[in-house]
Amino acid sequence: MSIHNIPLEVLRQITDKTRKDHKWLRTVCRALNAAVAPAFFSTIVLDVPAEPLKLELGLSHLEALAGGETMWSQYARTIVIKRLSPGTEMYKSSMGKGTENSVSFEDIEFVTARLQGCLGPALDALKMIETVIWHFDSDRSDESLWIPEAIHEFIASLPSQIDFRLETDEPGFARNYDCDFSRITNLRNLSIKSSDDMTLANVCRALSHAVSRSGGLELLHLEARHSSGGVPPLHSLDDLFPGLTKSDIQLQLAELRVFRCSFKLDAGTMPHFRSLRSLWWFDGNWEIWNALRGIGVQLVNLHTDQVSDDMLEYVASYSGLKRLVIKFADGQDDDDSNRLADKFYESALPRHADSLVALFCRGTWEGRWSFGPHNFEQLAMLRKLESLGINVNLVFAGFQPRDQKATFTGRGARRIFEIEKDSEGRNSVHQFLRLVNQLPITNAAILPAASSKDRNNTCGNNAITHKETAIRKIDEAIQNFHAVECRPCCTLVLGGWNYYMVSGKDGKYRAVESAELSWPFSYEHLIGDRSW
Repeated sequence: MSIHNIPLEVLRQITDKTRKDHKWLRTVCRALNAAVAPAFFSTIVLDVPAEPLKLELGLSHLEALAGGETMWSQYARTIVIKRLSPGTEMYKSSMGKGTENSVSFEDIEFVTARLQGCLGPALDALKMIETVIWHFDSDRSDESLWIPEAIHEFIASLPSQIDFRLETDEPGFARNYDCDFSRITNLRNLSIKSSDDMTLANVCRALSHAVSRSGGLELLHLEARHSSGGVPPLHSLDDLFPGLTKSDIQLQLAELRVFRCSFKLDAGTMPHFRSLRSLWWFDGNWEIWNALRGIGVQLVNLHTDQVSDDMLEYVASYSGLKRLVIKFADGQDDDDSNRLADKFYESALPRHADSLVALFCRGTWEGRWSFGPHNFEQLAMLRKLESLGINVNLVFAGFQPRDQKATFTGRGARRIFEIEKDSEGRNSVHQFLRLVNQLPITNAAILPAASSKDRNNTCGNNAITHKETAIRKIDEAIQNFHAVECRPCCTLVLGGWNYYMVSGKDGKYRAVESAELSWPFSYEHLIGDRSW
């Protein structure tokens, strides 16, 4: 069968799997060009830097959009707005240079006039946009003069509800120009990221009118890259978005994502959370769990780095969780951490045995948060589980004979560490793989944890050595495992240095891809992309 005989819908499904090759596939023939076009033109980037070649390319791109119908006008669903202040950048880059390399004010005014003449019409040509991603840079101050109003008008004119993602470190965002975003009424998802929670609060207030007028807002994402550290909660939701109080609007948020943002959980905030089904709560107010119980919220998806008695009692108070992610679970010390782990596996987790499809539960330190004989039965009850990520412990197994190659730790002590075993001598990694084979799991991760002996150490060498040893032992255990019976579906296992899949022929796990760990032997960037 030739390409011309394949239905267009089928071709599009095929080419969606080869996004890196879209540019070249379009040159093969008209059929492939037509199939690839919706995906190829689905995202448009507006970027007008000051470098001469890129400057002309960026302005020409905008002028082409403004001049008439383009493929982006037809297919673009996402717009990414980056640098739109070439005049300021040209001026700054020429400072300190000789007269031969300096930029005249006439050049800057000419470039700015071209941008002002084409940005608005270019945006008007993109009426199919559903996602707006805006990187607002405080170093380019002329963006405060007129560009926010142009983007405001553009978003307000879009016919569909949109996903608006704003990232800025400018504390004075929206203070120095006449733009209050009051005509925006079509926000479905709103994401605001900034450097710290104080700057984040200022940006939120600038968008207060848009939030209070968007009755269909379903998702709110607030993220500060750095925590204020020790500062008590500073803001309620009504403080961040004063328009909510003035308009007497109650949000119907289905999903809330909060990262390192101070939050008061007062009577002005909690009513907006009554419809929550999904919560991402990292480095936030510890009172959230009692507050959620107080208004009867039963989450379906929960992602957090907080473990406490209140949190576990909240999770145990109802049934129906489908996705649960607990990162860096810990207590005040080893005993408290182990107590919380036992409480989780014995009281909280069984409440959701009939609904959980994804569980990622990783302790900071080795202990009872890790996989082992103490929680095998509770995990085996999760009959619908499709994704599972958890730690495994290393245990001290004696000293090496002097005639064998030494593994040095600490001050040269020849010590042997092995994967923890159960009372019958079964390796925990092997038991984990048996569990994976029993359940409908297609996505699994067995990971190292830090040694609890290093909890109070200021030097990281021992911790790094311990983690490296654990990774090597996990790798060896996976490669030595033999599955007696293999399910027909494929399970991808992240462990040690690799991603593994089991062979249906001999039941052996074989590496299919190397896991590119970041220093010092971190899996965080890999874990974040998986379907937890």
